[in-house]
Amino acid sequence: MESTFMKPSSSLSNSMLSTSSGVGQSGIYHRRGPPKSSTISSTSSTKIAQKVAKLARKRRKKDSGNKNAKCSLLYHKLNKGVASGALNRINKVQLKILNTGLINIDEEGEKASGIIPGKPFDLSKPRFRDHVKLLHKYMVLLKIEFHVATKGEIHSMRHGLKAANEEKNWNKKFVPYDYNRVVLEPLPGVPDSDYINASYVDSIVKPNAYIVTQGPKEETIGDFWRMVWEQNCYMIVMLTKVFDFIRVMCCQYWPIEMNKPEMYGPMEVTLLTEEPLADFTIRTIRVRRPDQLIEKTRNVSLDDKVNSSNSANSNNNNNTTTNNNISSNSNSDHMIEEDGRRTSGHDASITDDDDERVVYQFHYYNWPTHTCPFSNSLLQYQRRIRIYMNEVCKDINVGPTVVHCSDGCGRTGTYLCIDANLEFAEEDNMFDVFGYAKKMRAARKGMIESVDQYKFIYECLEEAYLSGKTWFPVSDLSSQMKYKSLKDPLTGKNEYQREYEKILKMATRFTIGDCAGGHRIENRDKNRDVAIVPPDDHRPYLTTFQSNDSTDYVNAVFVDGYTRSREYIVTEWPMQHTIPDCWSLIYDHDCNSVIILSHPDDHERKTFPNFWPNEKERRKKFGPVFTAELVSFNHYPNIKTWIFRINKKVVSLTELMSGVKGVPKTTQFFQITCWPPGHKVPSSTNALVELMNMVERWRQRTTYGPVCVISTNGKSRAGVYCAANVAIEQVVQHGEVDVFQAVKTVRRHRPQLIENMTEYKYCYDLILHYVLNYLNQNE
Repeated sequence: MESTFMKPSSSLSNSMLSTSSGVGQSGIYHRRGPPKSSTISSTSSTKIAQKVAKLARKRRKKDSGNKNAKCSLLYHKLNKGVASGALNRINKVQLKILNTGLINIDEEGEKASGIIPGKPFDLSKPRFRDHVKLLHKYMVLLKIEFHVATKGEIHSMRHGLKAANEEKNWNKKFVPYDYNRVVLEPLPGVPDSDYINASYVDSIVKPNAYIVTQGPKEETIGDFWRMVWEQNCYMIVMLTKVFDFIRVMCCQYWPIEMNKPEMYGPMEVTLLTEEPLADFTIRTIRVRRPDQLIEKTRNVSLDDKVNSSNSANSNNNNNTTTNNNISSNSNSDHMIEEDGRRTSGHDASITDDDDERVVYQFHYYNWPTHTCPFSNSLLQYQRRIRIYMNEVCKDINVGPTVVHCSDGCGRTGTYLCIDANLEFAEEDNMFDVFGYAKKMRAARKGMIESVDQYKFIYECLEEAYLSGKTWFPVSDLSSQMKYKSLKDPLTGKNEYQREYEKILKMATRFTIGDCAGGHRIENRDKNRDVAIVPPDDHRPYLTTFQSNDSTDYVNAVFVDGYTRSREYIVTEWPMQHTIPDCWSLIYDHDCNSVIILSHPDDHERKTFPNFWPNEKERRKKFGPVFTAELVSFNHYPNIKTWIFRINKKVVSLTELMSGVKGVPKTTQFFQITCWPPGHKVPSSTNALVELMNMVERWRQRTTYGPVCVISTNGKSRAGVYCAANVAIEQVVQHGEVDVFQAVKTVRRHRPQLIENMTEYKYCYDLILHYVLNYLNQNE
């Protein structure tokens, strides 16, 4: 019986035939030398070449609807393989050929109907996971799917392209279609005042769920707030910075100072509160339209006067009622002051909902142009928006959610696809990335601009699918910890182990190129372990010049907190020749708190030298630049603290010429002494929690600079301190416990943090101790 593996496919056969005849993929004849046995003259060779070229031209005409015949043959074979439910060996070879990029895939996606998902993925079946694995393995499949999803038909854009509306658009390439654009109420005497660059977009389960718009310009801020008011919007999702790379991406359309109203066109906007978090800020904004309120009040007053006069004419004998009506009319006349604000005496027919509205803005600012953020960061952002939305929807009828980036296309489309699919999964337990991407492109141009953004959508949805629900109310902490300790009789693992295994599977992987700075020849001896090197995008650079041999490198990495980005700097215990770099790190980055999570024994001093002055020395110089002077110290049973003043001597000629002075800075060292070497957790949990509280009190009295966390190898113990702090901040701020996401947050830039199961479980123990002994006491 003939083997199916040995049988060549038609596409590979055609490929070999075209190669042997000298005709390339595009039909162009590639001239090769004649065979050794050939006796053909040069004239005959020229004629043959002309004939082959002529045949190639005919072939191109014949395949005018198909730019790449070989590619379509490969697609045909792939469709059969995928449609049958599995990829055989020939299909995998063909996929690898496509994946090399040697064959053009432009506009060939239509041929790949078997590869592209034709219906939503049911999450109760493994089809979604299998599809994502294929996309990870063969990037060409992702490109094909993206090309087909973004090939939408173009609709009329007559209003957006009008000359009068040209100044209202950031980019004339991205204007709304006429059929689904948001139409504003026209302003009296202002032509084309009904236009704003905004489009209605459906979600998967709800029509007109979103209003997609560009970031407001100076000329359109008033139009933006008119749209929010008229469309009954309560949620604004902002996915861009105001400035990015010295370019204005979006004008600031809300007041800078709180409780100071500003007028934007006919709208009065007041910033009420701001809640900053690590990657985004939540703002509460009050919106009013004073001109409508004044007009409405006058109409109410006029109606009361008419009713009063009618009552007086019909009931001449009832003077008491008439007097009361006149009295109420006089009160209603004074209900609105000159600035449009309501006073205490107002008619009951004018409610608060009619007069003003509280709008919530969610400003995500860690998504630079042409890049993608961390997936768990955006998922936390999306979840926080949904929490607010569900709360607001309980009491009132909410209009569409306003979503914008700079031009209202790439990042906005990416967020919408993630949000709509997560909503779809919650409703029907399904994902439909491809189908919804096509729907968005039909509603607005440019939604999801690149393959990287399309890939990021799948990464976010895959992470949400794998992670599941990881948070719970702080009131459930004890019961949840008991549940997580129970072992599954089938697998023999408890919930802690399953969670930690998920975290390991989703760990960030950095290449040597990502960490090039630490692998340079002059920096190699500054690493205790060459396997633990910080990525260049997330490491603190040294700015103090110390000598001609010094560089900007120190083995340290930024770690995000819950309320502040880059709140921690995790570094290793300095070696003898890197001690000046450690003090440069503390000084250059204003680290007013230094946490030392080790207490080496005397016999380990050669490996872990003491890098701060002790009580006897009082003052010590480290390198040619820095001198540390002991100000005060305190020793507690399990904690030691020292306050130092750091003096800097300017030795750089450039800094001396420019008049730069080394300003003294103050920092406090905190060392825990009950965490012996070789122990995975400290002997006193209360000591570590108390250390965290001492650091927080010190930062409240001084400044909230980055906290420098030092461990022996730059990974063990440091992750426990950072992750526990992140989780405790979430407990305090939002009453939630989410250790899973806290650990994922601290592992973004250094995957070696929280290096074992014991450290992961200990994070829960620290939070429980804080809740039982500190949180309730504070309350």
